[in-house]
Amino acid sequence: MARRQRKAMAQLNVVPYIDVMLVLLIIFMVTAPMLQTGLEINLPEINADSISTDNEQEPLLIGIDTAGKFYLGEEEMADVTELSQRISEKLTDKKQAIHIRGDQAAQYSFIMQAVAAAQQAGASHFAFISDSATVDGQEVQ
Repeated sequence: MARRQRKAMAQLNVVPYIDVMLVLLIIFMVTAPMLQTGLEINLPEINADSISTDNEQEPLLIGIDTAGKFYLGEEEMADVTELSQRISEKLTDKKQAIHIRGDQAAQYSFIMQAVAAAQQAGASHFAFISDSATVDGQEVQ
């Protein structure tokens, strides 16, 4: 009696992998908006022209909230001394711009402390960030 040899199937069933991939896609789509973090600052609305910089370097961003906490980018600083130290570490050129985002309810002294800390670190180019002023839903130029 002759035995028939079976051939091995070389097909891979990918349907379970597609199901897992779709579930992961849905999970990432739902959770991605929740991962958006940032510093909540209510910028003052000012009627002024925007300033363009010729410098090709990315500016350093200092944030100041209403409680007087300082941020360099998204990183919270313990005090103004730490802010000055971190700016001097990240400052690549004295002409690198420093952008300051101060909450409209922040005390003026906090903003001036941030400017002084940046100057002590060696920065010389500053810009203050604000929202564009609007009148009746129209942006004022």
